[in-house]
Amino acid sequence: MSHYFDNDRSLPDDRKEISFRFLGTIYSFVTTAGVFSKSDLDFGTRVLLETVIEHGLEGKILDLGTGYGPVGVLIPLYCPNTDVTMSDVNERACQMAKENSARYALPNRVIVSDGFSAVSDSFDAILL
Repeated sequence: MSHYFDNDRSLPDDRKEISFRFLGTIYSFVTTAGVFSKSDLDFGTRVLLETVIEHGLEGKILDLGTGYGPVGVLIPLYCPNTDVTMSDVNERACQMAKENSARYALPNRVIVSDGFSAVSDSFDAILL
């Protein structure tokens, strides 16, 4: 059985667009099979985003385990003084994160990494 934290290339591509409301605005993202919470913004991610945005965030940010990228995309939209790197072990998730960053014209870096194995920079905050 495959999990979102696996890099299972055998899964069929099941690309779809999802939309959700966050802080009064509707956002659209592309997702696919094999990525975490591919159908909606999950509750835990929503709470993390609301909390971080409420308290403000600046500097270099690592979105570790980015999935299709909701954290890495929404953080710089609400906290513009951030420089975001998105990372996931799942290559398919990283592709979705790249596409979703481009959709919102964000210069986010996206890297495939098993935990911190390919992460070489230092960060002011790590969100996971």
